[in-house]
Amino acid sequence: MPSTQYNEYVNDQVYKKTVCIRTKIYLLCFTLLLVLTRSFDFEPDTVVVLVLGCHIPEIQNDRINTAIEYFTNYPNLDLVWYLSGGKEKYQISEAIAMKEKLGTCNHKIHLDERPTNTAENFAYFKSYIETTKVENVFVVTSDFHHNRANIMLTKIFGDTDVHIEWILGNSPCPSCWRDEDLHIKNVENDVAVALEKYRSSTDPQEILI
Repeated sequence: MPSTQYNEYVNDQVYKKTVCIRTKIYLLCFTLLLVLTRSFDFEPDTVVVLVLGCHIPEIQNDRINTAIEYFTNYPNLDLVWYLSGGKEKYQISEAIAMKEKLGTCNHKIHLDERPTNTAENFAYFKSYIETTKVENVFVVTSDFHHNRANIMLTKIFGDTDVHIEWILGNSPCPSCWRDEDLHIKNVENDVAVALEKYRSSTDPQEILI
């Protein structure tokens, strides 16, 4: 093996070991934090789960099911489910459809039926965050949608202290990946229109228990 390739191989192995060690450390710290929280009966932090709706039922179901499955592993978290999505061509909104999929739970549920696209999902959610002062947010969408959604979220939220994590569903949709190449060209305009709606709107704060 040439020396250059050998060095690249060694560096790659070192990098993988470093990432593995860091991941184990993070998991250990998180586990210790959970143990301490339970041991001393600390109140858990409120976590908001923003689930982005979709006009394609299969994809929308994949997103809400992915979120439900993820949080069954953390039963002690104080969750607020923020289900975001308006009406496309069906009788009920995407938000209500996801609420029905979520069923009865012990957490708070916020329905936002106003958004008509991804930019509006984030713009209206921004007003909710500003009024509730939540610090931890999980955003649930599809893997094919993540890149464009992340660009929009960054533009709409700007500098913020909110800690954001992504949960991605992987429902197979080859055409969706192709469509994203077209939709991403409209990001600037979508964000501008959404922010204008955000500035002129009020948050109804529709909370269901």
